[in-house]
Amino acid sequence: GLDRLDRWVGKMASIQAQGIEFDDDSLAIDVTHAMLSVACFRRNDHPEIPDWEENAKTTFLQIEDPNTKLKLGIRLLMIASIRGDIFGARDLVADCAAIIRQNHNISPLNRIRFYFNKSMNEWLAGDLNACVQTVTKALKFSDTSGIRILDKFIVWTGIFASFGMGDSVLLRRYYKKLEGMGPPRNENEKVIAAFIDVHRAMLRGETAVALSAAEQCLSMTRASGFIWLETIVKICLGQLLLQTCEATRGGQLLHEALAAGRIMRSKHIEFSASIYCAAYEVTTQNETSVDNMLRRALQLGKAQGYYNLHWAYPEAIKDVLTRALTTDIEVDYVQSFIRRRAPLLGTPPPAVENWPWPLRIYTLGRFEVVIHDHPLRFSGRAQQKPLELLKALVALGGREVNVAKICDALWPDAEGDLQHQTFSTTLHRLRKLIGIKGALV
Repeated sequence: GLDRLDRWVGKMASIQAQGIEFDDDSLAIDVTHAMLSVACFRRNDHPEIPDWEENAKTTFLQIEDPNTKLKLGIRLLMIASIRGDIFGARDLVADCAAIIRQNHNISPLNRIRFYFNKSMNEWLAGDLNACVQTVTKALKFSDTSGIRILDKFIVWTGIFASFGMGDSVLLRRYYKKLEGMGPPRNENEKVIAAFIDVHRAMLRGETAVALSAAEQCLSMTRASGFIWLETIVKICLGQLLLQTCEATRGGQLLHEALAAGRIMRSKHIEFSASIYCAAYEVTTQNETSVDNMLRRALQLGKAQGYYNLHWAYPEAIKDVLTRALTTDIEVDYVQSFIRRRAPLLGTPPPAVENWPWPLRIYTLGRFEVVIHDHPLRFSGRAQQKPLELLKALVALGGREVNVAKICDALWPDAEGDLQHQTFSTTLHRLRKLIGIKGALV
């Protein structure tokens, strides 16, 4: 396991304390890269790691060889992503992309590593369309270059991005691609395979299967020594347990994940765990604890620009966001979060006045249509019939309205075919006027 790396952190700390310097610049760069790898995969919490990071950032600016520079930049990018430093990671993405753009001799392995880490940061930032584009580019490059060492991890990112987008067609495509890549080849791929098993079971509503797979995944990550991934699995298993009769153990795992996130200085893990800890506190009926936990989580998310969570479980997220809106906690940020993650959250909860409904129709005392918080202005005769159609739809119940009734009400003198054709044309104009997909089905 990765616990074998621990002794090397101690050795390097001893070397630093003695003031020993490396005469060979390339050796110094290799050692710096190795220590950053330890930070990524094992000891992100070690007090010496920030010094190595600062040293790496300085070295990164000084390196002339593009491949060496890119290799170190990618490792810094991975640390920024693990820490949840979205803004710092974006700067590193831009720096690394410039290196690739300006040099034609970049190694294929460095290029594919860059694509993977870029997609991970886009996923963390909630920029899911960009994430899918990067995943597509990465898989295409792996096909042409033959570098497939990260294929499964790249597809894994695509799976969670497409899930977050609510794109079931793309999600199935990624699952099918993953199945075609064969069984896991190493311990890391086994962990990823178990993680995916949890996800698929959850999508099928097989809670018992998902719990079993999550328990297995937790055991595997503990054995591997990859603390960051173990913490994410705790978030996964914890929120699953909240859906069962084992909420107490679920809460314990979530609070362990929260503590680990703080120790690792990973603000994104802290944010994700805090959201689910708030969901756990709901089960304890401690209103003050719920609101305090939720307030800290949302203040952190707002400050860091977070619009995604580790292991996003729609119903739990929707519940805590609804509570935030009804208790006036970071309302502007919550509304922005909901707008960006609407496909994941699904059907909005009823009777939440400040939920950012994409379409609002007021009928008592006035008739007004509000789209994305902006009143729709009807002007000219061309818009009057679509407006009348909308009023008729509302008056007739708004759901499963009989087309014949609408036609008879709005075009009583028109004959059958002409009447239906006029209805279809007017409905098309109304959909275009509102401009919200799925608002009128």
